[in-house]
Amino acid sequence: MKTAKDEDAQGRPIAECRACRKSPSHPKTKMDSNNYQAHLLLGKAYQRMGREDDAKRQFDMSRALLNDKQAAVESLFEMQR
Repeated sequence: MKTAKDEDAQGRPIAECRACRKSPSHPKTKMDSNNYQAHLLLGKAYQRMGREDDAKRQFDMSRALLNDKQAAVESLFEMQR
């Protein structure tokens, strides 16, 4: 007997949804590569899964993007003085 937990919000079987999310073409696998917050959250997810190397890589990308963003804001303020 099927229960509500066996299907996602669109009525697809949960197992099917998990499998399709592994596909690089699935919309939920796409991420803005210049978004430091996305890299930070992905790093935290990897860390919780025990994937320390992947987590560190994502944290490093997040830090670099944030530094670039801060440098751009500081330059903008300098120009306005």
